[in-house]
Amino acid sequence: MNKTIAYISGPISKITEGNKAAFDFAQTVLEREGYEVLNPHEICQEINRKDYDTDKRFWNACMRACLKSMMDADVIVMLPGFTMSDGAQVELDNAKRLDFGVIFFGEWYHKRTGLTVDAPKFK
Repeated sequence: MNKTIAYISGPISKITEGNKAAFDFAQTVLEREGYEVLNPHEICQEINRKDYDTDKRFWNACMRACLKSMMDADVIVMLPGFTMSDGAQVELDNAKRLDFGVIFFGEWYHKRTGLTVDAPKFK
């Protein structure tokens, strides 16, 4: 049986260390639940910021790589704070238009554990 592929989406740009800890935590939890996980931090690690003359061009390169990868997913997992992220909004819009399943991680995690996941603090 094939695993369900989950793409993690959430705020990165305006958060300390790119919100990597939240993405890694979600990945660990989802993998324990049996998902195969696509993490934007892993997808973009090969994209070198120094190759781009502006932050916008670097962001565009990362978004293009992430959107390509996301097309292999069955569900999109929205991290807390996603409403404040332009990239996450683009990803969610595409996921909805293409009939992906959508998991709101904070609610999903709370139902399973009774614990809460805090939204990130933006810079």
